[in-house]
Amino acid sequence: MASGISAEKRSINDVLNKLECPFKWKIKIRMPLSSLTLLIKEKEEKCDPSGKEFIWMRLTHCIVLTYVHSINRHYLASLEKIIECEAILNEIRQDMFFSDILGGLWYVVKAFKAHIYKQQNNLAEAHSVLSAIKPFSHLENSQKAAVYAIIATCKLVCPIDEVQLSEILKTFNKIIGMDPKRGLWYFLKAQCLKEIRLKGVTKFTKEEIENLETMIRIHKAKNPFYLCYAAEEFINIANDVRPSSDEDLYNRAAELYCRVLKNPEHHSLFVLSRILFGYSQLPSQFRNVTIDHIFNKTISLGKDNRDANLALGAYCEKVREHFDDALNYYSTALELGSYEAGISMIKLKYKKNGSYNLIQDFKRMRELFREDIRKQQELLCMLGSWEYLINRNAISAIYYWHAAATLDPDARELQEFRSWIYPSKKINIYQAMSIEANYALKRIYNWSDLDLKKPKHQQQRTVQLLQHALELCSNFYKSEQNKRQTNTEKTGKIKDHMTNKIKVPIMKTDEMIIKPDHRVRSYSLGLPDNFNDLNTLETHTTHSEERKWKVKVCGWKINNELLDCVGVHGFEQNLDTYVRASKRKLKLHKIGIGKVELEEVNPYLRGGRVENHLGKTTPSSTDRDSNLDLPVLRSRAQHDK
Repeated sequence: MASGISAEKRSINDVLNKLECPFKWKIKIRMPLSSLTLLIKEKEEKCDPSGKEFIWMRLTHCIVLTYVHSINRHYLASLEKIIECEAILNEIRQDMFFSDILGGLWYVVKAFKAHIYKQQNNLAEAHSVLSAIKPFSHLENSQKAAVYAIIATCKLVCPIDEVQLSEILKTFNKIIGMDPKRGLWYFLKAQCLKEIRLKGVTKFTKEEIENLETMIRIHKAKNPFYLCYAAEEFINIANDVRPSSDEDLYNRAAELYCRVLKNPEHHSLFVLSRILFGYSQLPSQFRNVTIDHIFNKTISLGKDNRDANLALGAYCEKVREHFDDALNYYSTALELGSYEAGISMIKLKYKKNGSYNLIQDFKRMRELFREDIRKQQELLCMLGSWEYLINRNAISAIYYWHAAATLDPDARELQEFRSWIYPSKKINIYQAMSIEANYALKRIYNWSDLDLKKPKHQQQRTVQLLQHALELCSNFYKSEQNKRQTNTEKTGKIKDHMTNKIKVPIMKTDEMIIKPDHRVRSYSLGLPDNFNDLNTLETHTTHSEERKWKVKVCGWKINNELLDCVGVHGFEQNLDTYVRASKRKLKLHKIGIGKVELEEVNPYLRGGRVENHLGKTTPSSTDRDSNLDLPVLRSRAQHDK
């Protein structure tokens, strides 16, 4: 009996393997279901609820959630989502827009349903569903294009790298070649090209502009959502790719907004908000028409609407320059769930008052978005960057960055984070954390002041944070190296720069946001003593006659607001077990910045080589422990000689 069932299951597998079913697509989901659900909701909210693209997004996102439940073996939840997909398809059965591609959409949903039944060992139902599916070769070109479009859109939902994005782009080009007169495909391709641009790849800029123009032309400039979307992207391209300003793109965006304004009968609250927000992003010299009537209409219709309040705030800030009104609108939008409004509010407050303490507002945002790990991570990265770039406090920055990295160590944003303080530059969080933690640990020579046997947990946790930060960086780079080695083994091409050494990759100079001047930097060392206060250990620098730079412990400072914003990220392990040996070494070798230290930070001064202490190192001096060497990072400090 068992052999009969397995034979039947194999025959079903053979049929399924010939179909284009989501289980064959290898969609990469690297986030928890709760975060994925929130991400999907965000993407849907960016589409006009009355538009066809909104229905498309609902369907494909439902398929993605079905896939996630399926790979987690939650088959009942998968079937519920499949039934939801079928309900969406039944809703659009009479819609002329989808009539010629509906067969392709049913093809995917039925194939997935048969796969789930097979996984549940409900083979009779699986056979029944499969019998109603046409072979893929019998589908029309437009239906095949719809199948490929679902595949590409599902893969586009989650964060992906440039290689996967280029493959998705090829799929969209193939789809457009099969069915070139459907504007929806150009809109989806625009989403893909936008993701590529946001990754920092600019070689497709011309193709992105041409694709947007084609999308507008196919819809004959009648769809207000597509016009607003294209105008916003023209502005974004001009800002991101050509920051010196591109008058042609700005003029084109202004022209598209004028077209939308000529057809007021199509102005839903969604479109009004898009007009108001997008028009506010134009440089002042390109705002050649007044849209106060749009502002007034948005106020009357959208008092309790999140996106409307965000747009009203942007208009008050950038067009009218009524900052207090803008802050009120941003605050309302934030309470209604607009993350972007919260960031805009903080930026505006900082613009008005450079000494403004933003911790309370970040605390408020972290509370509002506590369920969203991606936003929590971004907020912590922002706090770390603020401490690093504005307050010049390396240890507080490490504290926030470490908390961010522990939420999702593999998040790509950690390697190329853009701070709102300097949006045109990038920070590699892991690299900055490694550099500063190495530097701080190496310069704390007087370990007798950090008596680990006495219950001064602040000092212990200070050092423990630095050690944990370095360990986190080490684990990340080991993981990255393993991935590279696996990829090269698969292709059989091993690159010359790949080695077995674990070291921090050297960042390009133009990617470094800032190179702190260690001559004036004083390190604040400290971690939470309990979960009510943050005790910060202040340090100062002294210069000896030999111009050696030393760090001494000198006092305590209480900051009650810092920990409340960060949340519970304490460390339980006692440092005494693994610091004792380092303590003895440091007592023997008092560390200051002299000739040897300058050579370590600037290896070209001695022609030698120093690598990260996390891996194999080359000693820079015969009388010093090589484990204390700093990583090489292009003339990191320029000290007095």
